[in-house]
Amino acid sequence: MHEAIFTNKNYYQILSEQTKLHPDKDAIVMGEKRLTYSDLMAKIDATASFLIHQGVKKNDHVALWGTASPEWLTTYYGIIRAGGVAVCLNSNYTINDVAPLVTFSDSKYVLFGATHDTKGKSDEAGILSRVFKLSEEKIFSYLETDFAKVEPVEIDDSKWDVKDDAYIIYTSGTTAFPKAVLTSQYSMINTLLNYANAFKSIRGDKVCVALILFHVFGLTGSCIYLFSGGTVYFPDKIKADCVGDIVEREKITDLWTVAAVYQSIIDSKKATEQCAPYVKMCVIAGSYTSPIQFTRFEAALNHATFLNVFGMTETSSGFITVRPEDPISVRYNTIGRKIPGVEIGICDEKDRLLPEGEIGELVTRGFHIKNGYYKLPPEKQAIDKDGWFHTGDLGVITQDGNVRIAGRIKDIIIKGGENITPGEIEAQAIALDSVKECRVFGFKDRLYGENLGACITLKEGAEFDEEALRKHLKETVGSFKVPAYFFVFDKFPLNATGKVDQRKLHTDMLIKLRMRELEGELMQGFTVSSVSIKNTSYAIEPLIYMIEGYALQFGLDAKHARRVKLASEEMLVERIINAFDDVGDIHLDLVCYRDFFRLVFKDSGQPYDFEKQRKTSDSAKIIAFAADDISITTDSNGNYNYNLDFLFDSDFDIKSFLASHERLL
Repeated sequence: MHEAIFTNKNYYQILSEQTKLHPDKDAIVMGEKRLTYSDLMAKIDATASFLIHQGVKKNDHVALWGTASPEWLTTYYGIIRAGGVAVCLNSNYTINDVAPLVTFSDSKYVLFGATHDTKGKSDEAGILSRVFKLSEEKIFSYLETDFAKVEPVEIDDSKWDVKDDAYIIYTSGTTAFPKAVLTSQYSMINTLLNYANAFKSIRGDKVCVALILFHVFGLTGSCIYLFSGGTVYFPDKIKADCVGDIVEREKITDLWTVAAVYQSIIDSKKATEQCAPYVKMCVIAGSYTSPIQFTRFEAALNHATFLNVFGMTETSSGFITVRPEDPISVRYNTIGRKIPGVEIGICDEKDRLLPEGEIGELVTRGFHIKNGYYKLPPEKQAIDKDGWFHTGDLGVITQDGNVRIAGRIKDIIIKGGENITPGEIEAQAIALDSVKECRVFGFKDRLYGENLGACITLKEGAEFDEEALRKHLKETVGSFKVPAYFFVFDKFPLNATGKVDQRKLHTDMLIKLRMRELEGELMQGFTVSSVSIKNTSYAIEPLIYMIEGYALQFGLDAKHARRVKLASEEMLVERIINAFDDVGDIHLDLVCYRDFFRLVFKDSGQPYDFEKQRKTSDSAKIIAFAADDISITTDSNGNYNYNLDFLFDSDFDIKSFLASHERLL
């Protein structure tokens, strides 16, 4: 086992050392852009000097918003070199999504590049100024601004403590508002030096980082190679063909990305042929990868060793990893052992440490832990009284020190009182040749409290055989763990980090489940709204506008919706005028069926002979013209129901609408 590596050097000092050794060597390459180590340091110096001239002081928060590029990385280093704290923002977010993150982080300056929401727009700084509520003098494009135009500033490294806050990365978890994780250079540098040392024996000199930089995996993957004199290559886009092109052109040996990108590479014959001859080491992180997936990846990229790394934003980088020399059984079935210098453990729900072999929450402590969650009180820092950081992951430590992850604590499904971990079901599902991906989620169930639904994607050309999958799962995980429903997707939604967007997929599954339930309910009629009013004219207006609103939501055009409104208004007028001698109640139900919706008018007034009335009453004639069908029925009490039916447009899917909007209706 390697000894722990520790240094008190900062980013700038480490990069300066590499620049002295390799001044003219390529440091960062993207397309036609090539920065040598000398170029890299010059840009960092220029950026830091510019920011200091603009008034950036020690510990000022400076937002950094843009896509992965050489300029993003040099700007990141420049902010920290100037004494600022780099606030890394999601480049896939819209301006309005980013605005609360800028505000929450108390960012005093914004440096932006190409984002999906700003590129191609004129007056970008002005737009950002108005939305972020910052002066335009505090907002700069790092792609357009000439940072070198100011006088260089001599920076005294002795003023900076490497354990001070260096950057903020927002978590991409499932909380309503992401946590802002403050981390120091000391934590990040020493963590990545130790876990990079774990696979030093096969690490090459060139790496393709097919990752975003505003999250820790992409950022640390880039830093590892720059801190050791290597060359970092960014693909033009994080897509299989772009990765394949740059790997083949530059003969790159190392590849860092997430499982979804590796899957897209092996799904592409061209990308596989481009990568397979050159790639020797593949680092994978960001989500659970099953043994079956590892087998498929290594079979396709047949010269590569795949290494699983486990880490979190809060742990600065990976702190558990497999080693190249580990047997396949370890590399495929575990996330490996801890890096030197950190502690890990498994604890129960009362924060008591458990012996090896027992399952519980994975906890860790040491130099790699975050400085803190910005603006959150001590009780919400996820660190207990003994200094253990709680990861939220269920795991077990084996006798040889390797860790198996069973899943996230919050993902556990409790069916009939039994705890079920989705991961074991997912791993067995993709063991079938036809199944490409699987995710299992819980849903509310009257019998068991919770039950299981499985979302799957299929391999190209495969057909879904539900009976075969059920049989396989029954034999491997047991009958009780076989999902009640299976839902086939063309592809899973991904978030900005390249991981499967669990929240979106779970929501999509619940919508599909509700659509199945609605199929039966729509046969009988699904009541969307039920309202009672007094038989007075002033009560009509709000009701008829509500009905018109529903008609528009159901996809009817404005003209058709006005017909619905007119028919309901005239029906109400008829009942008010003809049905009652005194004050009474009129009840209205809006009921949806597969192909139409029905307005059901109920009251205890005098019966309404529609056929007779339509010969003499203008209101009855209008109703007959506006409604697609009219019927009169009686309820169990002998009261009459007057039904006006309106057809949906042919392309309107009422099941999808109700499944998506039911909570709002």
